[in-house]
Amino acid sequence: DASTSDGSVEFAGALAVSGLVSTTQTYIDSTNAVTSAGAVHLVSTVTNSAMAKADGTTTVANTSDDNIGISVAINVGVLTTDAYIAGSGNVTAGSLAIDALMPSTNVFSAEAISGASGGDTSLAGALAINVGISRVNAGISDGTPVIITGGGNVTITAENFVSNTAKATGKQT
Repeated sequence: DASTSDGSVEFAGALAVSGLVSTTQTYIDSTNAVTSAGAVHLVSTVTNSAMAKADGTTTVANTSDDNIGISVAINVGVLTTDAYIAGSGNVTAGSLAIDALMPSTNVFSAEAISGASGGDTSLAGALAINVGISRVNAGISDGTPVIITGGGNVTITAENFVSNTAKATGKQT
């Protein structure tokens, strides 16, 4: 039970830490020949989220008490999505599609809520740190021999949709 010469001190503290490192790869990397009479379609897709939420809102036991509410939320997320063809072997196909996709549902967020109210003296502090890193790569490496037979198409698509949010707020009760 914390107190000073002036009376009790009500304290609430919260710490939330979250981390995510994710690598998703689809590839052909060979020194031997890879041959398909039809289509070759490489797809690498990822849907991940990393969130940290800390709530350090105090509750008031006595209105003459001092109230302190502190919260810290830290989130770090690193996503990598690769789809590629590499190597020295011939890749032969009727058509070729290479897709590296990160849909819009990837969310990185940190939220810290602090509060101190209703007491003699109130102090609140909130800190939210969010680091969201995403990398998407789709392609054919330099020097990799690709042969398309029969007039087929080659499509290469890389999509990276990510939401990053850091929010630090106070709450009064």
